[in-house]
Amino acid sequence: MANRIFFLGGCDLEMCAIKRLLDKYGEKYVDKNLKWGAKTSQILDEFEKYKNYDKIYLIEFEDDAGVLKWENVEHIDHHNENSDKPSSLEQLAYILGHKLSRFEKAVALNDKGYIPALNCACIGKSDIQRIRKLDRKCQGVTKEEEEAAAKAELKEINYFPYEHFSPLSDRLYMEGFEKYVIYNDNLTMFYGYPVDRLKKIFKDKKFFCGGGTHGYFGIEEKLSEYEIKEAIKGQKKEISTHTFILPFFIKDKNFIENIEKKGFEKKKYEIKSAEFYNEYIYFYPYTQKVLFGSKYYELALPENSKYVIKLKSGDVYELEIEDIAVRIFENNIAMLSFHLNNYDYSDRNDILKINDFGRRIFPQYITEEDILAAKNTFLPNCIELKLSERIIKEDFCDFLQNYDIKNNPQKLIPRFISELIGDNLQMILDDRMFVVSFYVAPAWLTEELKKDYVHNDWWYKYVFVDGGDKTCQDDEFCTEVIKKATYPRWRNYGTLWGVSRYSLVGVANEGGRFLMAHAKNMYFQMASLVLLYRSMILNLSNQVKDLIDTFKEDDGIDLSKIRKNSKKIYRDYLKFLNGIFFKEITAQEQGIEMYKMLLEVADIKEIVESFDREMEELDNYIDLLEEKERNSSLEFLSILGALFLPPSLVIGIMGMNNIDAKTSWAVTVIAILFSFLSGVFLIDANKITNYFKEISHERKVYTMIGVVILFAVITALLIYARKITP
Repeated sequence: MANRIFFLGGCDLEMCAIKRLLDKYGEKYVDKNLKWGAKTSQILDEFEKYKNYDKIYLIEFEDDAGVLKWENVEHIDHHNENSDKPSSLEQLAYILGHKLSRFEKAVALNDKGYIPALNCACIGKSDIQRIRKLDRKCQGVTKEEEEAAAKAELKEINYFPYEHFSPLSDRLYMEGFEKYVIYNDNLTMFYGYPVDRLKKIFKDKKFFCGGGTHGYFGIEEKLSEYEIKEAIKGQKKEISTHTFILPFFIKDKNFIENIEKKGFEKKKYEIKSAEFYNEYIYFYPYTQKVLFGSKYYELALPENSKYVIKLKSGDVYELEIEDIAVRIFENNIAMLSFHLNNYDYSDRNDILKINDFGRRIFPQYITEEDILAAKNTFLPNCIELKLSERIIKEDFCDFLQNYDIKNNPQKLIPRFISELIGDNLQMILDDRMFVVSFYVAPAWLTEELKKDYVHNDWWYKYVFVDGGDKTCQDDEFCTEVIKKATYPRWRNYGTLWGVSRYSLVGVANEGGRFLMAHAKNMYFQMASLVLLYRSMILNLSNQVKDLIDTFKEDDGIDLSKIRKNSKKIYRDYLKFLNGIFFKEITAQEQGIEMYKMLLEVADIKEIVESFDREMEELDNYIDLLEEKERNSSLEFLSILGALFLPPSLVIGIMGMNNIDAKTSWAVTVIAILFSFLSGVFLIDANKITNYFKEISHERKVYTMIGVVILFAVITALLIYARKITP
């Protein structure tokens, strides 16, 4: 569009990049060198000159003059209410049809998510320092401010009597402070704290924010240190709980010894509180034996341990780690579980993102243009475990150098798992862990779900763990699957439960907060049991496959060993059916119904029936091979009989007593050998050929040795008979 103009807001590195881009494309713009926090009232005189243009773009302005109401005015911004949008530079690039360079992408990340976003994009420390230095220069940071920041004593709450906070903020973050406050006589800035919580605390004050869930939050006034400390402290209450479960096969013979070296401690299940009592008594005794009789290990966690999920958008989710546990069942099947609590993020879409991005293990897909393209949709920028001084970080950047997972399958196991339990294991699911989650939602949301959960997009995404767009775009099909996946028994109370192949989730209003304990305990155990079923059947099925792979006729078939292994598989299967797999696990009505839903969604019945057929077919095939071997043995005896019939006939006709001393015994042997060879022609040569084709190499050797020995014995008998004959 030729008749358009751009107005530039507060100056920083992003605005400088925007200015260069407009110059490159010959676009008309107005730049009054405004400071950060620019208002439309500051450009009103210039604005009047261009108000009749077809399109007027305002870039990062606070509209105190009301010009954004005009039809020909469009606002380019990513702060405050626009924080869900791309950076202003990215929005402009889209308008101009411009492809951002690597440096421009870094500038956009810097402005949208500050240093954490640059770290998550695998940008090196030296490059980050260069970008931050350029940003401070564009902001107009003075030499005096830089020197004051360099000399300042660093702490969580910092008084800095200068206009620009960025030199001190950069130094604080680069030296390890992820949460801090900087204030002067006119402004108080919070960095790295949950923005949503601060919005609630300061809802009566004028504030501005940006940089994601843990970005910056500013109030245009000086707060006292007491007010700041109270805001930081806050009153915490669990908003949601999230448990990620990873079932896997143990391949390491020293697995237990190794995880104990990494800090896991064996725990015995003890009923030491009402919570444990309620969990234990909920299940039938035979179910208790499976769930609470397994080997159980917990990681010794330092206080204030965190599970941190960082997204490419700049959003950061810090969840408190309640437990990290490993449970070991029979047949080397185990489960790793992360038990996490959310105290800071109340927005319903944040709950979706925590579940979807927090459960990821490795890139779901790659492209030639961008190896880590999955970070745009499913994959987090990085996941960190903060265990006091120890930080385990997985940013998936190793895939940039080598993504040959065929020869390096350990690459699929992220550091936040391998550094806890090692990488000598085989995962059972795909790139996702199973999710158990419960959300204490605002009343308006539970009211919406009461009225119509079937057509509520958020509920669908919550149940099927979609962090972004809904992964079903057919209304009829969505209606069908969400009805099947929802348990609405307590709907009128504002409570819903949902199950899918990868989740068991619940939502309730404040009155249903007590159900959070059910999700953490009983329903976690229920989900673990169903995952155990899938794992055990898959393990048995793999054993059947391995057994079938031994049926290589060229190398021979050891039927006795095959039958022995087959019996072991079947014995384990019967043990599974009668000691682990239960059609009912509790007497509680709700538990019975939800357990049935889980079994149906996980296709456990179909999987068990399919394995039944596998075992039946395997047994039939082994019977066929055994019958074939018996027939081969009988055929071998028939062949031997046919081979030695002519020699017997010769001996009978000649008679041992009719051979006088003058007759050479060699003549007799030659006659017998000739008659033996004649016997070969008396039987079907094809039978001998087919017989030797069908039997194993070992049996061929044994057969030939047997024939030679028999012939030698007969010859020896003839010689002996010749000697004793008078």
